[in-house]
Amino acid sequence: MVELHLTVVPVVYCFIMIIGVIGNAAVLTVFALNRTLHNSTNALITNLAFADLMFLTLCVPFTMYSYAKPWPFPDAICYLTIYLQYVTAYASVWTLVILALDRFLAVVCPVTAMQIRNMRNVLRACALMWILNLLCNLPALNNIGVFRYEFEGEQLGTCVDSVAIALTSASKGKFPSTGCKVKRRITKLVWVIILTFAICWLPQNIRFALKAAYYPEPIFWETEDSNFFFAVQTSIQLLAYANSCINPILYAAMSERFREAFRRLCGWKQSNLLIEESRLSLYANSRSRPHRPGGPDSCEMISKKKLLRVNNSMQKRRHYSS
Repeated sequence: MVELHLTVVPVVYCFIMIIGVIGNAAVLTVFALNRTLHNSTNALITNLAFADLMFLTLCVPFTMYSYAKPWPFPDAICYLTIYLQYVTAYASVWTLVILALDRFLAVVCPVTAMQIRNMRNVLRACALMWILNLLCNLPALNNIGVFRYEFEGEQLGTCVDSVAIALTSASKGKFPSTGCKVKRRITKLVWVIILTFAICWLPQNIRFALKAAYYPEPIFWETEDSNFFFAVQTSIQLLAYANSCINPILYAAMSERFREAFRRLCGWKQSNLLIEESRLSLYANSRSRPHRPGGPDSCEMISKKKLLRVNNSMQKRRHYSS
């Protein structure tokens, strides 16, 4: 168990951090550089990725280090690390709540909700959520600190948190079948993200609830010097932390538009949407200059009827994906 404590657990934390940072950074980059993905749902997914990235870069490294060695950092780092854990956890929860509300409005009243489901309102909601998160979690600082103890004549410390975190979670329109399929895929992605978050954080929340029930007395497993309880607590915490690196995998697995945008970003493959836009551009350019019947340029002309079908398909795809 000592070997597990000193080597295996930090390695797992490091793996979670690397995968999560790369994945969430890719999500932020893809959504930022592709204007076709700028809609209310993707803005909220971007906010969720930002919260996960903050958690992975500002919280996980210190937790990973504390498993291997006593707390060597200033007390202020302890306060900041746990405080940001609260803030980012609540930010993820409330982002999921807003996501669920966004999909509810998109499915139940898509026409009347168009005035509400716009980028300006989503950005305002996210900004307000972050401000309230930062303010409402300030009282938690009173219960955070570094526990000092002596071991073999040396003064050591451990960053501790005695506050239990309470996490909350949060008719068919007559549209063409393509639009309905896109909306169903987006709604399915949102609910899979919410369900994954609930599964990953449920054991941790049960642990927090038990700590709150016993507070201020230590809970039973904290008084037991048991390898089993240590392994259970470590596994529960790792599962909760792993949620931050799972979301980008879900986006890649379930969102075709995200995969296409990611391929365009990496230059791996020209997406179907880009091909359609190129065809339309080619047709527009060909119409702007004269052609001789039977000349070489006539071989490059694309059927106007076919291009109109492509244009209509693009308009429908963009309309119903929002």
